Amino acid sequence: MKKNLFAAAGAMLILAAWTLTACGGDTGAAGTETGTSADTSADTAVITETEPVTTEAVTEAPKRDKILYISAYENGSTQSPISLLGKDTSVAIHIASEGILESVSAECPSWNDAIGSLTMKFYAWDTDYATTIAGECLVAETFVDYEDNATLQMDLTDDYAEGGLPAGEYLWVLCDGVDASNSGVGIWAKVLPEEPDPAILGKYTNGKETEAAIAAEFVVRVPAE
Repeated sequence: MKKNLFAAAGAMLILAAWTLTACGGDTGAAGTETGTSADTSADTAVITETEPVTTEAVTEAPKRDKILYISAYENGSTQSPISLLGKDTSVAIHIASEGILESVSAECPSWNDAIGSLTMKFYAWDTDYATTIAGECLVAETFVDYEDNATLQMDLTDDYAEGGLPAGEYLWVLCDGVDASNSGVGIWAKVLPEEPDPAILGKYTNGKETEAAIAAEFVVRVPAE
């Protein structure tokens, strides 16, 4: 009887040991699985959000108007005066303006005094000199008692809504010289340019074509496209 009891108790102890071993094994497996899960999380890349890269729009610089200086002469040591005293004397330039004709200037002697006057005029070019001069004068300005060798400037920017005469062909005339002292008024003839400006289509003295280097310069503004 006692042997049977001891045998039963031993069997129970062995069964308990097996149970504990099995539980310990599961715990170890679970621990291993937990460790594996932790390692996997550690190896996962961390994704962070970044601000989108933006570039400012590049704006082009505004286009500028082009300014042209059109001369019928060049500066030089050789020059001589053209007398314009009297109603029948004049100088004229036929010019082609590809933009807005803003002004014209002329270098004018007054024979050592500040007495006398000259008148500048513009005509729309029509066929030839005679036909043009017989037409309507577009604009005129008289310069009275100017200083000797003054640069007389006719500004057209206030006369027209466009800021000057619109693109086209014109005849500029300097004429109607008056001098109470009778000493004289006129314009300088200077040096012919080596390469004449193609915008100068013709020059005239007293209504006839001339090669004189008339000391006049035109300013033309070509609007930006």
